[in-house]
Amino acid sequence: MGAHETPPRGGFDPSGWWMGRTVPWLCDEAWTLFARDDDSRMVEAAWLQQARRFFGAEVRVQPRKRYPGGSQPRRDRAEIVVTSPSSSDYVTSVAPLSVQTFPADDDPALRARGVAVGTSGMEVLVARSPRTWQWRRSDVEGDGDPRGALVFAALLASLRLGPVLPPGAATLFGVRGARLRLREAGWQTPR
Repeated sequence: MGAHETPPRGGFDPSGWWMGRTVPWLCDEAWTLFARDDDSRMVEAAWLQQARRFFGAEVRVQPRKRYPGGSQPRRDRAEIVVTSPSSSDYVTSVAPLSVQTFPADDDPALRARGVAVGTSGMEVLVARSPRTWQWRRSDVEGDGDPRGALVFAALLASLRLGPVLPPGAATLFGVRGARLRLREAGWQTPR
């Protein structure tokens, strides 16, 4: 099987860690974040707190992850659901996202693409990043707001302090750029 092909079906262990292959997706088909740290944990409570406080969103991670003894997987996958609080008067349903994370060295071409489009020092952050995160709309059918991927970009950029490469884009952006794009898309964020 070549790079960027769909991996064979896998499963999750009792801690919620992915046991199948994690093959990087094409940068034209997925959002990519080049993280400044090598943390692969998907800690729902921390993500939820950040999402509520800064982006007016709720985040759910499936399956739930556990990290016994502070351990963490080198590669992992999950389904992420991003919603806005139901008490608000704006979007309440966002399509699920398939999310995966892996060491940046797993796909040197993806990192090279990020370096090539980076400006204002972001290319340096990409070159130094030890971990890559990718997400795209889930294969699960359903309606929902496509802005969920952008909300997740803002959230992950704020947590991992890394630049984001949107699908098919020729530019990188960070937290500020994500917040500006959210505002332009009409997403209400807390003041």
